[in-house]
Amino acid sequence: LYVDTIISPSFKTAIAQIVQIPGISGLDNNSILFELCDDGECGDNRAELLDGCTFAAVAGLNICILRSSHRHFGYRQRIHIWLTASDYRNASLMILLAYILSGNPEWHQANIELFVAYDSAHMDSQVSRLNDLIQRGRIPISAANIKQVPLSEGVPFEQLVNQRSKTSDLVITGFSLARLAESKGELLFGFREVGDVLFVRATQRILITD
Repeated sequence: LYVDTIISPSFKTAIAQIVQIPGISGLDNNSILFELCDDGECGDNRAELLDGCTFAAVAGLNICILRSSHRHFGYRQRIHIWLTASDYRNASLMILLAYILSGNPEWHQANIELFVAYDSAHMDSQVSRLNDLIQRGRIPISAANIKQVPLSEGVPFEQLVNQRSKTSDLVITGFSLARLAESKGELLFGFREVGDVLFVRATQRILITD
């Protein structure tokens, strides 16, 4: 574990410094993690987050935003990943992060469940593709842990997540800069009935799939 501290006059300047810091052992840094408090103690920093995400994307970094809650990851036993049709690029990084997290001693008993939220017409093909990747060892998740959640008209995606992941210890879902900007950061305050949420945006191609 390598820890460093940066002192900067502003959040935006700090991000500019961070993205230019060289990595460890000659490897470039490829990801950045922001935190958003859900209890109000940190104030409303969504405007700064929007600027930071835009800057990080221009620098070619993968972006993760952790919306922390009063649950503090609960029992660290249930990780729920939610995949939608718009998460094709984000999917590999989302799955990889869950797998890395489960290797942590505090999360070693965690069960990873993958919820595939697609319309009924494309559900079979997407689940088939995921099962194929699992069989070839490309995705470290049991096929029994893939849950099909058909999208239906009139039922928002957020409602599906709230219903099925209310008792999870961490929800991992994808996001896009366009949707984040369009909602003016409000996207990060969705899923009110779940606890800690990790929003993931893969800028780089993560090769755990084919």
